[in-house]
Amino acid sequence: MSKKLSIIIAIFSALIAVFIIMGYITKVEEEAALDANLVTAVVAKKYISKFDLIQKDMVRIEKIPSKYLSPGSIRSTKELFDSQGRAKFITYVPILEDEVITSTKLTVPGGATGLSVVVPKGQRAIVIPVVEDALSGGLIKPGDKIDLIASFEDKTVILLQNLMILSVGQKILGEELEKRKKQGGLDLGLGDSGSLQSVTLAVTPEEALKISFARDKCRFNVALRNTLDNQIINIGAVNNNNLIGIPVSPKKSITIYEGGESIIKEFFGK
Repeated sequence: MSKKLSIIIAIFSALIAVFIIMGYITKVEEEAALDANLVTAVVAKKYISKFDLIQKDMVRIEKIPSKYLSPGSIRSTKELFDSQGRAKFITYVPILEDEVITSTKLTVPGGATGLSVVVPKGQRAIVIPVVEDALSGGLIKPGDKIDLIASFEDKTVILLQNLMILSVGQKILGEELEKRKKQGGLDLGLGDSGSLQSVTLAVTPEEALKISFARDKCRFNVALRNTLDNQIINIGAVNNNNLIGIPVSPKKSITIYEGGESIIKEFFGK
């Protein structure tokens, strides 16, 4: 092979190598440009099982390349929670750890899914009757925190504190009422003034026993709490005497002798 031919082959091989390198560089630059186009997305912090209520501690915000986003990807936690930070959705299928959460895997609690999906793990749902007037004319909603007040014949006590409301009537925690109406769901509203309304609370098994025991012996009322206030306070019962400040007379005693034995009897003096 002549020297001239060898030079031509060498130049041709060099040109091919240059084109291959330039193509590779272009591809790398294109991929880098795509990777540089980062967008926010909501991903699962841990494995989320089917029919779990999406809570804030289950998700996090991450920046990922836009090319990896699927249709319906949730871009902000504002899409998952209402203005007060309450959960709105449950999972329709399981979601893996670090997986981007999409709307196609979420559904709204309601008649189709039942109430059990919104009961926190380790707790129970219990229904109590509450006078409609005590619900602030519809301003107390599922997801709110309340103190449960029990009024017996002789006294009124704060029976339990810092309980979460799961449902009021047929309004379930996380449910979009307008969506239910479009799907043919029934909304009974809060009823007439003075009528009883069913309220479902999330409680521990011990608290459920207390409520069950008291339910037939008292009338329930609810006091709305700030969603950030978890403080448990120690407060005594209110009765006819301490309601208006009537002092309770101290006990007096007398000794009565019967058959050589002394009997001490106590009574309230004036």
